[in-house]
Amino acid sequence: MSETPETTRPVTWVDDEAGLAALVSRMNAAPSLALDTESNSMHAYRERVCLLQVTLPDGEDAVIDPLAVDPTPLAAPLGDDAIVKIMHGADYDVLSLQRQYSLTIRNLFDTNIAARVLQWESRGLGALLAEHFGFHADKKMQRFDWGRRPLPRSAVEYARYDTHWLHALAQIQREALAADPARREVFEHACLRQAAVVPRSIATGPDPWRIKGFLKLPAVVQARAAALVELREVLAADLDQPLFKVMPDDALVGLARNPPTNAAAVAGLRRLHPRVRRAAGSRILAAIEAGEAAGPPARPTATRPPAEVTARFDALRGWRKDTAQAHGLEPDLVLSKAALWALAESDPATEVALAAVDELDDWERDRYGRALLGVLDELR
Repeated sequence: MSETPETTRPVTWVDDEAGLAALVSRMNAAPSLALDTESNSMHAYRERVCLLQVTLPDGEDAVIDPLAVDPTPLAAPLGDDAIVKIMHGADYDVLSLQRQYSLTIRNLFDTNIAARVLQWESRGLGALLAEHFGFHADKKMQRFDWGRRPLPRSAVEYARYDTHWLHALAQIQREALAADPARREVFEHACLRQAAVVPRSIATGPDPWRIKGFLKLPAVVQARAAALVELREVLAADLDQPLFKVMPDDALVGLARNPPTNAAAVAGLRRLHPRVRRAAGSRILAAIEAGEAAGPPARPTATRPPAEVTARFDALRGWRKDTAQAHGLEPDLVLSKAALWALAESDPATEVALAAVDELDDWERDRYGRALLGVLDELR
């Protein structure tokens, strides 16, 4: 890692209620906060937020351990409209904080969105820090297990730099946006929209049809694989390990194609998680046998939108592309894909009907409403 005198200040490590209360007090008094999170999605079945990093305007870098202390007292500063929250690529962080802790972000300044709106060539945080501050992070940490405890000092130091430079980066972007009021307006709206995203409940579960090439497998192999998919989900939950570490898809299909004859054969399968090899051999054999008895799973029925809805969506998507090009923007900064589908399905013909489309906000209706109605009217 690069190091400058500015970054040699010790990190404030927060892992108890007293330390968090003191930090929250300082956060409440600050005009802006830089914020980031680290999760363990690649290392656990049940993903968790494992770190929250905060940098205050005076340069203090704080790292909060939510595995040791409840971070919900952060609700006050994070939800305060008077405090700017500077984040980079906040979409995942916003959803994670809401889903796990019901923490919401208000008054967001997303440096990734700013880079996109300003049409900067560099968009990723690493590239931006290198370009503007000569700082180069250790890429080996990108796949680190943030659920490990105790954390090595190198991991804490790596985490701090995800927020340390964001105040300075945001100031550079703020000045650039001030020179272009039209782009600043697009940026501010995009940040409002990003902060307003809420987690959606998506029905998920073991689904063998998600495995690449499952459709082309022989029926008996499908039957075995489907049973193994069910068992893998249970094993992953028990071990709190991601599915690919318990039994990768290709290894699962291999088991279904060439079933082992005994637990000793399972123990020799190196692609399986060690604890699965040692202790789950009989369960794997039983699952394969049960799958053969049950037969292959029913193929899911694909639901496609009516042709007229697809035609409207294609027309709206074409309009969005043209509008984005005319304003030097990326298409999703004009309207989201979800908004296009909502318009295509509801087919509003009047401003009153347009106002009933929940996926559009007032800013989008005021800015694009007439044009959207015009696109839809041409298809009638």
